[in-house]
Amino acid sequence: MRKIRFKLSNFNFSKRQIFVISTLLLTLGLIATQLLPTAFRYPSVLLLGFFSFLFSAFCLREDLSKHEWLTLLTLPTLFTLGVSYFYFLLPVRWITRLPVAVFYALGYYGVLLTENIFNVSAGRTIQLIRAAQTVGFYLTLITCFLFLDLLFSLHLPFFVNFLLAFMALTLLFVQYFWSVRLTDKVERMVWIYAISLAFAASQIALAISFWPVRTLTSSLFLSSIFYAFLGIGGYELQDRLFKRVALEFITVPVFVFILMFVTTSWTS
Repeated sequence: MRKIRFKLSNFNFSKRQIFVISTLLLTLGLIATQLLPTAFRYPSVLLLGFFSFLFSAFCLREDLSKHEWLTLLTLPTLFTLGVSYFYFLLPVRWITRLPVAVFYALGYYGVLLTENIFNVSAGRTIQLIRAAQTVGFYLTLITCFLFLDLLFSLHLPFFVNFLLAFMALTLLFVQYFWSVRLTDKVERMVWIYAISLAFAASQIALAISFWPVRTLTSSLFLSSIFYAFLGIGGYELQDRLFKRVALEFITVPVFVFILMFVTTSWTS
């Protein structure tokens, strides 16, 4: 990868070093949110997400076009928010805090590397693009699960679940579908696929709001739906969707649904 250097005062930093510094600062910020009083934790996470957006924009500012403020910066920002809020659901112990902080650091650094590949390869082809798309797929899926787990754990009204799921899933779909096309702008077809699939998944989120299922179970099921939609939509946009591929993606949510249905207590 071409080594780009930024001059800051009397120091020269490569792009990878900038990535590492940004990751460390945000990881320390993540840990710091746990040390604040409870009343300040949720606002502090929003602030951390804002800084994640700014740091990501700074790291990827080379050749950052208008539409890439949406497509490249969505995943690092939502990943930060998802991990940060999920942090609050864990036991208040350092034995759980530190592994999650390490997971966040590795994940965020991986997101920056992935988005950087998309940034430099938009409009042209480089060797790492397939690997970056695969990593982006799984990081998008992880971010989706973290968000859904938070959403269902709050036990909000069904219409709020629908609206929040629709907004978050639309953003996740758009950034991933764009990454499989890597065009000079977000195409109309990408928006159609993203909005349609997000609307369908959000309707399922609305329906699950009435089911007597546990938070983890509902999060896993809707994440499996998102996994199927993300994979099928991505392959379709690349004109590589075949019956065998579609069946492989559909099998996962069907299996999770059956498992969820038979393990749900309908009498309590």
